[in-house]
Amino acid sequence: MTPRELHGLLREGEWVDLAAAARLERAEITPDTPHIEALLARAWVRLGQPDDANEAAESARRRSTDPDVDLAFGEARLAAGQPGEARLVLQRARKNCPDGSVLAHEVDLAHAMVLQAVGEPELGYGLSVRCLEHARIQGDPIAIEEALVTVGHTAWACGRNDEATDAFERAHARREARGATPVLRAEVLDGLGVCARHDNRPFDAVKHHTEALELWVAGTGEDSGPVSACRHRLAQALHRTGDFLAARNEMALALLATGKTLGKDHVDTWITRFELARYDVDCGQPEVGFPRMTAARAEVARRLGDTHPVVQAMDRFL
Repeated sequence: MTPRELHGLLREGEWVDLAAAARLERAEITPDTPHIEALLARAWVRLGQPDDANEAAESARRRSTDPDVDLAFGEARLAAGQPGEARLVLQRARKNCPDGSVLAHEVDLAHAMVLQAVGEPELGYGLSVRCLEHARIQGDPIAIEEALVTVGHTAWACGRNDEATDAFERAHARREARGATPVLRAEVLDGLGVCARHDNRPFDAVKHHTEALELWVAGTGEDSGPVSACRHRLAQALHRTGDFLAARNEMALALLATGKTLGKDHVDTWITRFELARYDVDCGQPEVGFPRMTAARAEVARRLGDTHPVVQAMDRFL
């Protein structure tokens, strides 16, 4: 398959097929290899496998510094928890993109998410809104959907929950109307679930995440990164409804999936262990939960530092 055909799989949410096809294509070194490896890296990012994403992105970057390769490298660095490095790479990529191109649109959306990650969500929100307006002018329906999803994420990060909900609802309506692939529908349902939980509508959140989970499994497999993330969100929503036992069960499944995709010693796995232990306490097992919470907190603090927001949030529970 050509890079153009592989890119079509990426935009349509056929990430598993993209990863399989790109791995075959990269076996033979050609002028297209760095662009194929870049697309493979972007598929791995979306499938929640940052180590594989960074391996493919770094290989592509050794062969080329074209903007599509920089985009893949930036997305991979963000997935690896290095938003500062991602920001610099994406800024360079944008300078080398033709204005009005799909590539420029994708770089801007990735940059918006990086701005959110570095603590500048208002700038990310503004950039994503501009991307949406430009996509409307261009009349690209897929670009409109992509921009709506990014507006949803960045608006939520700014505390604009109503605007985030509206953006996700519009993206969901568009994707449902055209029969988009399961993962594209799951993506917006998860966004709606997060918004509902933060809007004190936990039962709506459970509904959205439950529907998303079925679609994620159909599109990416039982143990994928998106499935583990969705189970984590579903557990949080169930906890808000007061169903602590169901929340603990979902968090246990999230822990299993996270361990398989990221590794048992990954920091995100340790964070999930903390959440599961907290739910043990809520289910009446403090003698089990508190020691596990303390151990998980110590390991996360060793990795991220005592002043990291995640560690400080853990301290409030302890």
